[in-house]
Amino acid sequence: MKIRYLCLNAAVVALSLVGTIFTAKSDAIANISIDKNVGNNFSVKTLEIAPNQTLLLAQSNADELLQQCFKRYQSKEYERALSSCTKAIEADGDNDNAYLIRGTSKFILGDDKTGIQDINRALAINPDSEQGYYIRAMVRAMTGDVKGATEDSNRFLVLNNYSVDGYSFRAIVMLLVDDYKQAIENASQAIRKNPENANGYIMRSFAYLLSGNDKQASEDIEKIIKIGSEPGAYYFRSIIRLQMDNTKGAMEDLNQAINQKFDEASVYAQRASLRVHTGDNKGAIEDLNRAIEKDKNVASYRNNLGLIYGRLGDIKRALENYEQALKISEKYKFYKSLQSPLTKVMEKTASRISPFFWEVRDSQDALGYLNRGMSRALILGNKQEGIADLQVAANLFREQGKQDEAKKANEMIKKINS
Repeated sequence: MKIRYLCLNAAVVALSLVGTIFTAKSDAIANISIDKNVGNNFSVKTLEIAPNQTLLLAQSNADELLQQCFKRYQSKEYERALSSCTKAIEADGDNDNAYLIRGTSKFILGDDKTGIQDINRALAINPDSEQGYYIRAMVRAMTGDVKGATEDSNRFLVLNNYSVDGYSFRAIVMLLVDDYKQAIENASQAIRKNPENANGYIMRSFAYLLSGNDKQASEDIEKIIKIGSEPGAYYFRSIIRLQMDNTKGAMEDLNQAINQKFDEASVYAQRASLRVHTGDNKGAIEDLNRAIEKDKNVASYRNNLGLIYGRLGDIKRALENYEQALKISEKYKFYKSLQSPLTKVMEKTASRISPFFWEVRDSQDALGYLNRGMSRALILGNKQEGIADLQVAANLFREQGKQDEAKKANEMIKKINS
């Protein structure tokens, strides 16, 4: 079984490019190229006559376990993937791929310490593992290890012979560590090597946007659309149009993305926010439910659904969705501290895109404080201000005789604190 660029789910979520970033090498969450012959090389007849029969049996078993490990990872059954990977490692202690998948699963489940140990072990077994440096660079970038992330991305670039993919990946890492100048430089290198490759333009557009150069960002997105190789181009342009207050154009782009079969979860979630902005709450709920169907592990989708129900006065459904959001956030601890490039872009426009989510109508608006508190805590990662709003909401619910709602608001505060 040959693994090519096991793409860390958190990296894809962090960039919110849902399988479109780095398309030349990893065109989906956890994209792994499987040797279709694995598992078919060990026929009964071969095993009967092979002098090293035990070794072949062991290798076959290890490959089967690795297949199972990968399938469970791909279907986001991370705890079960850990079990399968551990068994694969027990069958073959030098299986660097099993360590890579197990380490990545651990990161997603919040176990940074032993996760990095697994990735380090994989690289010790195979020092030229491109996918090992790929994953470790992402993890180091997301956990604040700028020096380590830079070193790993440099090594990945060398192993890729200074290719378009190598420079595009290095641009991703530079974005994650907030070095927009280097992100622009690396993305530009990728573009110079291949002006028809969309990845460089995508990376550079985000770097331009985050460094305040909306004009250059928009020009890069237009180039992606002209190239026509990137199905998510309209989605990216919708983000830039939102930044420029062009909500009508952003909605047109999101509809176009979906029409072009780029019907990813984040596209529906983005369109839901715009529908709330235009007063189409029914459509927003439908879009968020579609997003949840496609990816049930993103806390913000449940959180936003709770916000809408809250504003519609359906406290029961609002609280149900908030509780689900907190469960997801707790389960996937690794995501909780992420500050991705797209998150930073959306922070700038959050209250403008969806004022319905953030409005506190008056000092007695318990639901307003509840909504704003959950948004601050889960979407923007501002725990302190989020908890302050939730405490106000709990007190108001209590004063209004809504003891159950007050109790649940306090329970949410405890979960966020934990």
